[in-house]
Amino acid sequence: MKITIEDKEYPESLKQIKNPPKRLYLKGNIKLLKTPGIAIVGARNCTQYGEKMAKKFAKELAEFGITIISGMALGIDSYAHISTLEANGNTIAVIPSGHSNIYPKENQKLYNQILENNGLIITEYQENEKATSNKFLERNRIVSGLALGTLVVEGGKRSGTSVTARLTREQEKLVFCIPSSLENPKGITPNNLIKEGAILVTSVNDIIENYKYLKLKKTKTTKKKITNTNIKEEYMEIIQSNNELLLRLINDILDLSKIESGILERKPEKFNMSKVCSELYTMILPKVTNPDVEFCMDESGPECLIFLDRNRLKQVWMNYLTNAVKCTQSGYIKMGYSIEGKGIRFYVEDSGVGIPVELQDRVFGRFQKLNEFAQGTGLGLAISRAIIEGAGGKVGFISQPGKGSTFWAWVPCEIEMPEKVSSVDSQPLDQPSVLNEISKEDLKILIAEDNDSNYLLVRHILKDYNLTRALDGADAVWKARNESFDLILMDMKMPVMGGLEATRRIREFNAKVPIIALTANAFDSDKSSAIEAGCNAFLAKPLSKKQLLEIFSTKW
Repeated sequence: MKITIEDKEYPESLKQIKNPPKRLYLKGNIKLLKTPGIAIVGARNCTQYGEKMAKKFAKELAEFGITIISGMALGIDSYAHISTLEANGNTIAVIPSGHSNIYPKENQKLYNQILENNGLIITEYQENEKATSNKFLERNRIVSGLALGTLVVEGGKRSGTSVTARLTREQEKLVFCIPSSLENPKGITPNNLIKEGAILVTSVNDIIENYKYLKLKKTKTTKKKITNTNIKEEYMEIIQSNNELLLRLINDILDLSKIESGILERKPEKFNMSKVCSELYTMILPKVTNPDVEFCMDESGPECLIFLDRNRLKQVWMNYLTNAVKCTQSGYIKMGYSIEGKGIRFYVEDSGVGIPVELQDRVFGRFQKLNEFAQGTGLGLAISRAIIEGAGGKVGFISQPGKGSTFWAWVPCEIEMPEKVSSVDSQPLDQPSVLNEISKEDLKILIAEDNDSNYLLVRHILKDYNLTRALDGADAVWKARNESFDLILMDMKMPVMGGLEATRRIREFNAKVPIIALTANAFDSDKSSAIEAGCNAFLAKPLSKKQLLEIFSTKW
């Protein structure tokens, strides 16, 4: 949403500051602009004491109905936003960039959480603008301008925190400071401000008593459960994300090497195109976390069987989809397919940022990243083109800057249109089609894993489930033969008997239990081998919590 200084929705408090922003771009609950707010600011590299104080005061102010305003930077800002959300309070984040270039990148999850929990995010910069050094200071005038006053937690001698405090005083508003140890280098700003006349606070009442006219009353709030608010868990997720990025880079380079060497494996098979489209839709849907984006599937494609390399088709289509998710901040993403000539055409359409005209001839080039802040290797589209052209097909796109893009691929193939396509690829099960329909305590899971650390990780993620461990493939076969399990997680590389052989033997007497392959080898040949052996799906190590838990919402 865009509002200008002439619009009635524009905050009156901002009109009173020096150099008010002419326009604001907002996402989330605009009603928060009418609520009383306190800014909480401080150091990015804060101490544990600073973290504790930011969380404490944000929570307690939120319990009085105060909206917490900050700049969504790392450190004090983030802790203030997170603690407010945990207390089921209201928060406003003012960012130094456009909504499509979140800074810092580590706070993309926090950005989404604020929107998901009825918060508000404000910027004066257009959708694709990047954060620059001058914009941080410009942002600070909005943070202080929206607030009744500013609480300073920690800050260095020359910092954005001290600038925000100065702006607050210039706007004739109160500055509150939490005192700090003289030995704390991050305590310089709040201690100096107290010397200069700022209000020293040791409890939330020291702030509330200055706004008696608001008649604020403390209310009991229900602590909101938001995922990964624990900072250690957030750091683990950052590590996991970087691991996945590195693994993706390695796999992309290996694929590229195979393509150049002419040894890229292709394993054509007959499969249901509609089912593949549905599978990809289910996989991508959890990744579309932005509430302003609608993800839909065009169901106009006919039911048909095609003869192609299923995994390679999914690889290209998935790459189109993930790029669309990265580039679309509002509007829609649509996927679909159609029969054209003697081949199949599949596409992904979005209302995202589009591609600048001057960059469009580089889109399918190697190491080309049209958004340098988005995670990725810059090889996905180059590999996609090589895969499709290697199969005798074509790739292309249509894009309008600021309006969106459509990426497509056409590949020749054998096509059948039988009356009952749905019978292909189906696996009728006696058990419920979705595992999460069974209570966690009753759901029996066999984990075949010889490595203790890997097993402990899975056990931690699935701690609420009924787990049984097998130390090798032979042990897994014996347990699967003598007990009934709802799911088997099968490590591929184990002593005595490997996961592939164990899976084959289990399939001799049980064709229905879902078996998920777990391996550190993420090559396409390994995936194909696992599927051929009888596995239903394939997960590459290191495992992520989200990836593992998605198994239970999948229809097997």
